[in-house]
Amino acid sequence: MQLEKQSVQIGDSIMYPSYGAFLADVLSVDDKSRRKASRRTGDTEWSGTATYEDAVRLAVNGWEAGTEKVADLVSEITAKVLGKIVEQTMYLDTTTQYCWDMASAVAGVPQCGVNFAPDQEKKLVRIVVDFGASSFIGGNVLLVKAATIASLVASLEYAQFDTEVIVATNSGDKYSTRTIQCGMLLKSPGMAMDLSVMAYALGHPAFRRRIHFHWMEQFYSLRAYDEWLSSKGKENYGVGNWLVGLTGDINIARDYEGLDGWTKPEVAVAWIMEQLKAQGVQLAD
Repeated sequence: MQLEKQSVQIGDSIMYPSYGAFLADVLSVDDKSRRKASRRTGDTEWSGTATYEDAVRLAVNGWEAGTEKVADLVSEITAKVLGKIVEQTMYLDTTTQYCWDMASAVAGVPQCGVNFAPDQEKKLVRIVVDFGASSFIGGNVLLVKAATIASLVASLEYAQFDTEVIVATNSGDKYSTRTIQCGMLLKSPGMAMDLSVMAYALGHPAFRRRIHFHWMEQFYSLRAYDEWLSSKGKENYGVGNWLVGLTGDINIARDYEGLDGWTKPEVAVAWIMEQLKAQGVQLAD
């Protein structure tokens, strides 16, 4: 595990093979002397939870309320998109467990836990999401954005594409001159979308402002840097920079102050349609 090895240096890029691998690593080390922003109190709306421990419980056990909200939004959004997709071929049904296939559910397939086994190889679409967000971005914007991205995944798979979802952020000091990039594979090709993971990792402020901040706080190699920054009155994490060496077929940037378009359903639908067209999906007028 990267945190236990303490081998990460400023400028490095760490990629985890799954959300579970990231959580296992971030929860494996907790140097109490390095607890900072991840343990802030008095700003529950900004942090997403009252305490860091609450954020961990949601990360491990799932965010039930948020998952339900995202599922409802996905159903609402995809209902306006899937009917526009034309020239679909037949797929064989194979039952899966614990993961929801929203595309099949919205399309009227009675088994919500259905995964499609194609009779021909699918084209893979890689989606790279920068999960960084300005401190002014609230939970509602993040939640709707998570639902929009999940709806895009469902729409692409309904249109016979395979999908891979990678989330990452590259953060550092005020001037973004010293950063560490953290990324993870949120959805693997050929696997059904786990909506509970999508909801928390993309839609809950605590994933960014408690769980990821804790990850950043644990690097002993940054102690000298901490002391230098303290003398300058700066922070050593939390300020976003552009992702390095990580691109996809669809790239979704981090959120800035004033970027509230995600909260408008018509904007979400139009954005998904634009992405589908760019991948060659044929849409009805």
